[in-house]
Amino acid sequence: MAKRWYSRPLVFVRDAEAAADFYTGKLGFRESWRYAEDGKVLIVQVARNGCELILTQQWPKAAGTAVIFISIDEAEVRELAAEFTYAGATVEDGRWGYPMKVVMDPDGNQLWFPLPAD
Repeated sequence: MAKRWYSRPLVFVRDAEAAADFYTGKLGFRESWRYAEDGKVLIVQVARNGCELILTQQWPKAAGTAVIFISIDEAEVRELAAEFTYAGATVEDGRWGYPMKVVMDPDGNQLWFPLPAD
């Protein structure tokens, strides 16, 4: 029998501190930990309701390439969209075989929140 897997996606960013400010200030994540070298923050982990993301600036050429698919109840998606918009994040309508809400961070990484199929 397989053990439960634990994963934390890497989200590639240009500035880990600025990205952490966006995720904590506009999306309601909390900072779990950070890693710095020579006084410069390189990695920050953020979390919200069991969703953990590692924001790293160690591969700047990959910044903006992440797409994180987050499945929650429809009512919660709509509440979060309003919360994010109120906090100053842009929430757009999207579609990937069904409707969804899309939040893009300042580096272009996307969080996809699917809604039930039409």
